[in-house]
Amino acid sequence: MGRRGCITSTAPDFLALCVACLEQGVTIRFRAEGISMRPAIHPGDIVHVRPLSGTPPAVGEVVLLVDTQGKPRVHRIAARKLTGQELMTAGDGHLGELDAAIGNEQILGIVSAVERDGVPVPVKPLASTGWMKLQAFWYLYLDRLPGANAKPLRRVLGGSARRLRNGIGYMSVALRKQRRLPILGSLVEYCLPDLRERARLEVYVTQGRNKQDIYHFDAIWRERSIARLSLHQDFATLTDLSQWWISGIWTEPVYRGRGAASLIMQGALHKAAESGISEIFMSIAEDNIASQALACRSGFERFSDASMEETLAKHFSAIAPQSAPMLLYRYEVPKSSD
Repeated sequence: MGRRGCITSTAPDFLALCVACLEQGVTIRFRAEGISMRPAIHPGDIVHVRPLSGTPPAVGEVVLLVDTQGKPRVHRIAARKLTGQELMTAGDGHLGELDAAIGNEQILGIVSAVERDGVPVPVKPLASTGWMKLQAFWYLYLDRLPGANAKPLRRVLGGSARRLRNGIGYMSVALRKQRRLPILGSLVEYCLPDLRERARLEVYVTQGRNKQDIYHFDAIWRERSIARLSLHQDFATLTDLSQWWISGIWTEPVYRGRGAASLIMQGALHKAAESGISEIFMSIAEDNIASQALACRSGFERFSDASMEETLAKHFSAIAPQSAPMLLYRYEVPKSSD
């Protein structure tokens, strides 16, 4: 591996090669794998990493690091402890979920450039959001107190903010319809826009373990992935089910209730129609009311099949024994009018 060479991040001895080259002051290139840094870095992109220049990288920069399990990872620095000896990192696709703290010595280099299909893609430093700073403060300081736990705080803050935002949004819509306080309604709409119209839909393809294509759909808002889902046949490897499935639906908590999930769902259904897929299935936990509502709004209907339900129950009980029972939903893709 050199300035002209390129290997994949999953190649044998990848970490040892990176360390050896960067210690000698050589910029390295490798092909990215995984989806945690989308939309900044996609699977298959060529990532350029330059050696450290002596000064530690700044918050917001993308770096090549060794995580707490000794594995190489390309993530963004989200926060730095006041002492400067501990860092918090996160993938752009999971900015609400910070990685375990690492030391400065675990940073190997700084990502200086990214190539996608032979075209350079700028890698811009991303300023920490208020939510990232709050989580970093909790994990770096408060989580060390006896009995401290970040989950209740996240649930309380996220739930309260969502209810307040949705309440103000619904009130503003009602006021505008009645032609009362249109300025307030316009202000709220500006601050909390409908993401179905404002966010950008981004689609890319990877290959699953069974060599089938997996379509990933991201809602991009202000250059961040705020919602995502996958359309795939990957259950064929796990449960011997060869139908097409939509799974992995997730929306960043502060953006829920604003149409981001509907945007990516409609993108997936449109792609299914283009690809000649006849039906799509979803498996949704019984207590996941939001996903059930999204499925029903999108045209899915409750579906019952004893064999499929038994297979899925065995699969989910093995990976998450305490999970709620799963419900099946099916969507019949309309035939093209060509």
